[in-house]
Amino acid sequence: MTKTGPASIEVAFASLRLNGARFDNAKLPVETLEEIIRYKQLIIAAVEDLWQKEHPQEDVPESIKEGLQLSLTEVIEGSSIPLLERQGDSDFDDLYDDGKDVVDQLLRSVSEGKLEAEAFPQWANMASFWDFGSSLLADEEMQVPAPFETHSHYVSITTVSRAQKLLPLKQKVRSPERSEIFSSLEGRVIALHAENRNFELWTRNLGALKGRFKAANITGDLRQNLGNSTEAPEVLVLGRLAVKGQAIEKIREATLVIELTDPFVGTARRLAEISRLDDGWLDGAGSSIKMEILRLGSRVLSAIRDAKLTPPNIFPTEEGGLSFEWATGEYVLSVELESPSTIIVYSLMPDDTSGSEVVIATVDDLHEKLQTWKGVLCA
Repeated sequence: MTKTGPASIEVAFASLRLNGARFDNAKLPVETLEEIIRYKQLIIAAVEDLWQKEHPQEDVPESIKEGLQLSLTEVIEGSSIPLLERQGDSDFDDLYDDGKDVVDQLLRSVSEGKLEAEAFPQWANMASFWDFGSSLLADEEMQVPAPFETHSHYVSITTVSRAQKLLPLKQKVRSPERSEIFSSLEGRVIALHAENRNFELWTRNLGALKGRFKAANITGDLRQNLGNSTEAPEVLVLGRLAVKGQAIEKIREATLVIELTDPFVGTARRLAEISRLDDGWLDGAGSSIKMEILRLGSRVLSAIRDAKLTPPNIFPTEEGGLSFEWATGEYVLSVELESPSTIIVYSLMPDDTSGSEVVIATVDDLHEKLQTWKGVLCA
């Protein structure tokens, strides 16, 4: 349906089918108009997200929201079908159509139970989505036109589908599970409270994150790189991160802080990479590495750096440990972590005919041994 007028062209855009006794004879209760408003708000949010992806460095123009002017032009029987038209002379006409398809596809994925909370789009995490269909009574149904590439004509929304699919998903998205990972972040240290052993790190993607640390030597590294969000040296922070859903909430424990220009940055990133290995990483064998081993590995890496040795290669072991290695044709040196309390130090020096192996319990005991390697491993 197209209507031509002196100021604009109105184009058929969308329709919602409402089934139930309240909608017989093309009746449209006033409270049901809220569903049309929610539908429009969702389309605008989807369009703004699409535009932002195409223009990541620019602010979303207000004209996107202002340009989607919908009119309720007719309500026809069947039971009640409100027809919506929009002005067809906007700079964003194609985006509006794409946005409507994105909303319809999202509603379909949720109604079919195919969308996990982790994959839920952030732009749709709004009241207009979670309340969509909330005006329906127990014996009523709202049908939303489905995307063109599917065979079914409508996405069906009822009080039952909301209770079984939408509301449980909302609970997971709004209150996601918390977990902990070992990984690295890059940013600038913008605050330090040494007496409480906490700090703030400014990151490009996550903004300011609060962090804590336990090891006393971290204080000096943080203070040395302290500044503001634009001028402080960029650093890599390695350690335990608190995660809510898929988002990093805070730095639970920083175990290593170094400038991005430090030669140990690549080694620290390698340790963070190894931390993501799952069970079976070695052709079906190979255990994942536990948090305590990773924390110990970070402390060992810090000790090696403090001893001013060259950065080692790091490898996971099949049993779920870590091995720090230096090897040439003249020498083989390694520090292997078998458990949180077992550190095996192996050395085959240029003048040795056979290697020696020593088992130690703590990183403090490791410092003395590392000093004996300076002759061949000076940075």
